[in-house]
Amino acid sequence: MEDLTSTSADPKPTDHIYNGGRVMTIVHTSGVHHLPIVFCGCSGAAAEDIQLFRVGLYPSTYKSCQTVFTFQLLNDYLLENLECKTSATHYYSKLRRITNFAFPNSIPNRYHELIRVGRQYRNLTELATFGFGHKGKAPTPGEMGFFCPTCPQPGVNLPDDWNKNPNDPTNWKYTRGFVADGNFTAAHQKQARPKDDVWLKNGDSFMTQRGPYLSHLREAIEDNDPRTCHEHNAINNKNVFHRGFDATGIGAIACLRHGTFCPGSVVDFQKGERYGSYPE
Repeated sequence: MEDLTSTSADPKPTDHIYNGGRVMTIVHTSGVHHLPIVFCGCSGAAAEDIQLFRVGLYPSTYKSCQTVFTFQLLNDYLLENLECKTSATHYYSKLRRITNFAFPNSIPNRYHELIRVGRQYRNLTELATFGFGHKGKAPTPGEMGFFCPTCPQPGVNLPDDWNKNPNDPTNWKYTRGFVADGNFTAAHQKQARPKDDVWLKNGDSFMTQRGPYLSHLREAIEDNDPRTCHEHNAINNKNVFHRGFDATGIGAIACLRHGTFCPGSVVDFQKGERYGSYPE
């Protein structure tokens, strides 16, 4: 076994045990490291994954874990993805380059673990942000999405007596307007293995719940407007179904004044530019 105190860029041991500790791959902002971790073996000790969480390490799996990510790295990854639009591929390539600038490909590839753990960590931080970290209950539809903080909201940013005089001509300032728009080129192909698609949320924030939305589409009545222009493809192709795609575009409803998306209003279009595709 190589000495773990070696100054080489990748002091990876040839064995899985070192000084009584299990050697694990630890991914941090400073690079990819191999260090021994000794778990508590006392009677009544917490499970290994819980022990890792308590010291700020996120396991890549819950069975025979060999790779962990530090909370600092996951926070940095999500921030770079949000502000710098850094993909998981480029982010992990940077970590490999930090670890071994000359030979980054010699560093273990934990890209797939990073994208899986990153999704889980983002979902957990969102649950904590909206107050569900310790409640033990699931959020209701749209409860994990902020509505426009500037638009009038009774009980939030309006005085208690805002509607005491219904005939007040200045009450117009308390009205809210909405606009619906869509992107009809953001098509999504069907997955080859749909069983591998694990949903962490279903209508909890800005997307509409899948089940009620499909029921709405089955019940929605579409009026066939007369065509006044033979070259207006948006009207001609509004009911066209694209084979091989489970979504032909994406649509959303936003507040008219500030353009902020409304919780529970973002939907995947199923057929062209149908008005009935928008949620009620």
